[in-house]
Amino acid sequence: MSFPLFSQMHSNTTNESNELKHLRAQVKHLEETNRSTLEALTTAARLSDFKLESDTLTTPESILEETARRAKELIRFKGVASFLVDENTKELTPVYHDQTPHLDCLMNEFKHLTSDLTLKRVLQSKHPSFAPTSNTDEQLLLHPIRTAKKTLGLFIGLLDEDRQTISDSSLSILPIVLQSAANTLDNLALKRFKEAAKTELESKVKQLRIEIERRKQSELDIENTRNFLTDVINTIPEPLFVKDERHRFLMVNDSFCAFTSHSREELYGKTSYDIFQREEANSFHRKDAKVMLSGKEDTLELLVNTPDGLRHFISSKKASLKDPQTGDKILVGILRNLTEQKKIENILRMERERFFGLLERIPAFIYVQGTNHVAEYGNEAFRKQFGEFKNKKCYELFHHRETPCDVCGTIKVLETGIPQSIERTYPNGRTFQTYEHPFDDPDNTRKTIVMGVDVTERNKAIQDLAESEAKYRELVENANAIIIRWTSDGKLTFFNEFAQTFFGFSEKDVLGKSMINIITPHTESTGRKLKPLIDKIAANPEMFSQIENENIRFDGSRVWVSWSNQGVYDESGKLTEILSVGTDTTARVKMEKELLKTKNKAEIASKAKGEFLANMSHEIRTPLNGVLGMLQLASMTGVNGEVRDYIDTALESGRNLLTVINDILDISKIEAGKFNIEQSNFSPRQVVDSVVRTFAHQSMEADIALSSDVGEDVPEILIGDSSRIRQVLFNLVGNSMKFTNQGSVSVSIHSIPALKDESHRLLFTVEDTGIGIPSDKVEYIFDAFTQVDGSYRRKYQGSGLGLGIVKRLVHLMKGVITIDTQVGRGTSISFALEMEAPEQKATTMANTIPVSDFDPTSTRLLLAEDNRVNQIMARKCLEKLGFTIECANNGVEALDLLNEKDFDGVLLDIQMPVMDGMEAAQRIRDGEAGVNNQTIPIIALTAHAMNDDKQRFLTSGMDAVVSKPFEMIDLTRTLTELLTKKTN
Repeated sequence: MSFPLFSQMHSNTTNESNELKHLRAQVKHLEETNRSTLEALTTAARLSDFKLESDTLTTPESILEETARRAKELIRFKGVASFLVDENTKELTPVYHDQTPHLDCLMNEFKHLTSDLTLKRVLQSKHPSFAPTSNTDEQLLLHPIRTAKKTLGLFIGLLDEDRQTISDSSLSILPIVLQSAANTLDNLALKRFKEAAKTELESKVKQLRIEIERRKQSELDIENTRNFLTDVINTIPEPLFVKDERHRFLMVNDSFCAFTSHSREELYGKTSYDIFQREEANSFHRKDAKVMLSGKEDTLELLVNTPDGLRHFISSKKASLKDPQTGDKILVGILRNLTEQKKIENILRMERERFFGLLERIPAFIYVQGTNHVAEYGNEAFRKQFGEFKNKKCYELFHHRETPCDVCGTIKVLETGIPQSIERTYPNGRTFQTYEHPFDDPDNTRKTIVMGVDVTERNKAIQDLAESEAKYRELVENANAIIIRWTSDGKLTFFNEFAQTFFGFSEKDVLGKSMINIITPHTESTGRKLKPLIDKIAANPEMFSQIENENIRFDGSRVWVSWSNQGVYDESGKLTEILSVGTDTTARVKMEKELLKTKNKAEIASKAKGEFLANMSHEIRTPLNGVLGMLQLASMTGVNGEVRDYIDTALESGRNLLTVINDILDISKIEAGKFNIEQSNFSPRQVVDSVVRTFAHQSMEADIALSSDVGEDVPEILIGDSSRIRQVLFNLVGNSMKFTNQGSVSVSIHSIPALKDESHRLLFTVEDTGIGIPSDKVEYIFDAFTQVDGSYRRKYQGSGLGLGIVKRLVHLMKGVITIDTQVGRGTSISFALEMEAPEQKATTMANTIPVSDFDPTSTRLLLAEDNRVNQIMARKCLEKLGFTIECANNGVEALDLLNEKDFDGVLLDIQMPVMDGMEAAQRIRDGEAGVNNQTIPIIALTAHAMNDDKQRFLTSGMDAVVSKPFEMIDLTRTLTELLTKKTN
């Protein structure tokens, strides 16, 4: 049974209830919208207000750092970077960035966006822009940093969340924050400009006041000077005059009035024609006009008649000036009476000609030399002996050298002032007895006059006589030596008593007989034939003046003798006999053989040690590569919390173990003399920056201040081994970080005086506030495997190799290292290196990763690796980077796959069964994997880490070597470089 009225009422009630719910939902939505809007406005007001931080925001870097912090409150970023427009180049320059592992990615993407002009569109926009990264699926947020009138820079952030999850309010507040930051930057620039302008204005006002006072004093000084000059001019003993442009006298001094017998009043307004004869006045007038026209000084010498009736030889020196008041040209001249001087000069000239005439005819050579090594005069005998000498220095003239002699006797005479007589033989073969005497030249310079008398023939006669006497004197003086004489056919003509005793033969047993088979065997025990050697000595004894060979005694025993051979000649110069003086060297030869055996044994032991170290390094690196690789893969899976700490700790421990292995290898290479120091251009600043960046995270965790300081006088680019310098600094900073519980660690570079010209000497210092080193340990701290605390309870762990390698590396780079330490106060270790600057200005060396020209997702790589763990690890690493990987277990399988499929690159393990990596690389280069693969990029992925190993791998045909254990970033960089080159 139904009730219509009740049904209608129920229907109306239901409709009213639905409308009420709808209204309530709208009200709630409006309330939430208003609340969100209010929160957004509050957040925007808070984040855009930079005035509260004005005391700390004093630099563009601090403003951009604060901007980054506020942006991260709105949106989650993995990392941010800010760039400002450079006022000079008008290009974007990085000013601030996070200390984040993603910095390289941000810089790489910035260059990529710059190259495809994306930034131009972003900088013109007023809203946030999004762009995908070039190598990953991640997103970038781009926004200009601009005021209402101009663009100041660019903000780039690598998103840590999906762009779809970013709220609209955050995207609307970010432009407000960035514009407020731009206004703050603009206000900072304006404030600095005003402060500079105020300072400059105050400085100019101060300078103006000083200038006014100076000018007042100058005017007073000028007046005093003018009066003083007038008095000085009148006291000058030489006649002086001043003329105007019309050659009229404007001023004369007292001497000029006396010379012309006219008063000042008579001379003012007159010309030379009113004083001198016409011909003389013409000469003065022409010279005056020339000086006035050219503006150059000039001198005139001529004979003039003075009013007293005498003729004088005068010199007139004139110069053109400007009148300081009118600006008109004026002529200033001074006269000198040279009459007596000319008489004296004529007398001196005649005496000089007579003197030099005598010098030219002297049979001995004579020359004069100054302190600059230049021969200033040489007589005829000198010129005949040594040729033209003008503008030539003594070492060029006499010795044909380009640089001065180490010891110059002539210069020594000049310096000491003591004459000397010495005999010299010149390159022309002539010998002179020289007499050198210093004297002071009229020009007040110190010089030496040298006279040389030719004594060549006299000395030759004396030498011949001395040699003749010496030949016979040797027989007596060397009575305790083996002395024999023999003819060119080998027959003995003299056999002294010592030789008879030594060989056991009497004189009658050997004289007139061939020495072969008597004292000289046909063949030595070494196998050398001696008869041909004796024939060569007989033909040219001077060529074999010193020789050693085996001889025999009467009893048949073998002995070694060192012979000094000299030819005996008759008066005609014909070789008649050979005089040989011998010394028993049997004991020395025997000792040398024993030393050679010992040397060979040592070399075998050293080789065995090197092979053992190389094998042990390989065997340790191979499993360690798997461990570190798997840990790197695990760290990329996105794990967090406690598991992430476990992985990071395991990675750090593995890398510490790798450092110990590398230190042991470095020590062994240094001891074996196989450690090479490379020389290439590098930036000292970048080396220090890279070391500091490496320890930045560790210093933050340990709450230790880590800083660097590079002096302004340190060159930008030098030539040296940057990797070894970085290794030294890395070990020193790592050591300081380990032994510093609180305080700071600092790294600095400063220039110090160099030991050689055109080189630079840098002082590197690493200073900490750590535990310090006891004084009794300092002497041994640089020894390998040495630690300050060697007990089982020591607090600080380590192998003790770091500082040992540091000292050896510094010495290999020809440097010195010092240490200054105090227990409980800290340690400062400094080392100095001297390096050359490159000949041409090197380009700035940027620490950037090159932009890749290839797409990993379209790149196929072949990996040949027999170790299953290493194969899995390498494959997973490369696949995460986007590469397509196919694996082979040995070199044979790799060749087969290359013949069957197309690949863009090959990674080869060295030590594999069936066919190793070196043989596989050689066969690929020989075309056994196809002609197209002969130039395919090949990377050696090996646990062999010795330098000579790497060189062998490169020689076998590989393009690069990556040592195990490898870091993914190193493998990525190597692949990027090789595949980019291939693409280009």
